Amino acid sequence: MKRLNHIDTDAFIRFFKIDGEEPATDYLSYFSGFIERIEDFAIAPFCWAVSNHYTLRLEHVSHNIDEFTPYSKEEWLTRDAAYFSELYHPDDRAFIRSAIHFMTDIYLGEGELAREGIRFSIYVRMISRNNIYRWVLMQFAQQFISLAKNLESVLFVVYDMDGLQDRDVPLLSMVDHTNGKSTHYIYEEQQIKQQHTSPVILTRREKEVLALIFKGFTTPQIAEKLFISYHTVENHKRNLRQKTNTKTTGELVAYTIKHLGAELGS
Repeated sequence: MKRLNHIDTDAFIRFFKIDGEEPATDYLSYFSGFIERIEDFAIAPFCWAVSNHYTLRLEHVSHNIDEFTPYSKEEWLTRDAAYFSELYHPDDRAFIRSAIHFMTDIYLGEGELAREGIRFSIYVRMISRNNIYRWVLMQFAQQFISLAKNLESVLFVVYDMDGLQDRDVPLLSMVDHTNGKSTHYIYEEQQIKQQHTSPVILTRREKEVLALIFKGFTTPQIAEKLFISYHTVENHKRNLRQKTNTKTTGELVAYTIKHLGAELGS
């Protein structure tokens, strides 16, 4: 069983900082195709950012990022790595450092094809524009790994889950699309524990229906958008509730955020 190990801020920075001459890589261009598609599967209001691990700063951020925290776009682009830990609830900071360290170990230990099949999401509390901590879903959408096995840059997407916060502890989910396996880790009693859940496999159409439910579309609207009948949409929704053992749309949404967040972004 893979474990998440505690890592303090200084060790976290040392782990991610890449020494040496920075290459002239255009990370934004590398991620541009994915960024253009985010809107197609967005499950909630979102922002995105692109990191640079030579400078340990953000290199690019979405135009609306200042709507998600009290900090301006300029502050996001000029502050160092230690600054960003302050975005998260104090009780969640150890978990998120450990989770990101764990994800990086996984990515660097896999080949390119295997990495393409793995998706990570972190459910954690981040400070809002109004200086209130609310739950967000952070998806580590894509990464740029050099031939020298350096994680040079990451594109991450943050979804605002305000209003759907049914958790009291952070969660890391890892979905491996090569084998359909989903693994979850929670933070309880100062320990990071693996949470055992039964695998839930969604069809492509079920993902499409679920993503539209997140966006607030009604059954008739989903039917029109996907060019299927009203009854077909209702059948998909019934199947989704059966697979997730939920009874209402609200329960389905909450379950998906906790356990299938990474699945939707694929």
